[in-house]
Amino acid sequence: MAKKASTEQGKATGKTSASAKRAAKPKAGSAAAQQQVIFSLQAGTPIYVKTADICAAFGISNQWVGQLTSQGTIHKTKTSHGMLYNLFETVKAYCQYLEERAKKVSEDEAEINLKRKVAEAKLKESKAVVAELQAKEFQGKMHRSEDVQAMTADLLYFVRGSLLALPGRCATDAAACGDPNEVQKILEKEVFAILDDLSNYGYSKKKYDERVRQRMKRDSADVEEIEDSTEG
Repeated sequence: MAKKASTEQGKATGKTSASAKRAAKPKAGSAAAQQQVIFSLQAGTPIYVKTADICAAFGISNQWVGQLTSQGTIHKTKTSHGMLYNLFETVKAYCQYLEERAKKVSEDEAEINLKRKVAEAKLKESKAVVAELQAKEFQGKMHRSEDVQAMTADLLYFVRGSLLALPGRCATDAAACGDPNEVQKILEKEVFAILDDLSNYGYSKKKYDERVRQRMKRDSADVEEIEDSTEG
């Protein structure tokens, strides 16, 4: 009787233990089964990973990993499982690449800012020079080369016109005079008259100011035309 009770008790105990083991084992898909496996590694132990792992670690595309590899930023190592990336070396190399890239961007921005400041300073200086030249021009202290050329042309046209008019002015008197000396005096008189006109031919500020206003009006119209064509 005691033996039977012991057997039944053993069966019950065995059944209970089996049930406990089944209950303790996590089912597939449960939270316990989905927990990550964590390895305790010795410091400096090399870990080799695939391209997909590098993409996941850095958040970059497969093409970018390939480009970094081709340009020599990161490297693959030959292992018993094929060509893989040394994780530690790859992380270090990529961080160094990002630091150098950020430094270069900062240097480029500093150079651009410097060039912009230099350009702005030159522009201000040019505007100041232009303003000074315009002030001297309005005061009559300076003349543009084109205006001097135009005024010189006016003088030459005056001389040309006077010389071309000389024969007509002398022809009648010279024809009525039979003495060569008298003809010479007539010609000398007209030549001296021309020279006297030339000596009195001087700079006219009024004419020059009018020429400047006309030129500025033309320049303003040209600028407006260029701006209109650019906007269009």
